[in-house]
Amino acid sequence: MQDEAEPVRLPLDTCAVQNWLSAHGHAFKDVRVLAQFGAGQSNPTYLLQCTKAAGEQTKLVLRRKPPGELLPSAHDVAREHRVLAALQGSRVPVPRVWGLCTRCSSPSSSPLSPRR
Repeated sequence: MQDEAEPVRLPLDTCAVQNWLSAHGHAFKDVRVLAQFGAGQSNPTYLLQCTKAAGEQTKLVLRRKPPGELLPSAHDVAREHRVLAALQGSRVPVPRVWGLCTRCSSPSSSPLSPRR
């Protein structure tokens, strides 16, 4: 069963995401949240539309740790990122990870992992 995109329930600081992407070689003039996936208790997952200065658009999926007090190993976006990065180039089909932001300057300050 595949999750369908839904309206955004947990806001995302797109300015912080845009700044982080730019600082890591992915310059976009605009980053917008198109939707949020799933209604479960997992890591919030967003569909982003990123637009370059020339108008070229790229869609990314971004996962983040949910807000609030959690067990130390629960919802570990950094661990998820390391596993996906290790599988890059293998026979296992995984999305291309664009990095891991562990200290984004956003109100949530939760780790973010964009992927394509």
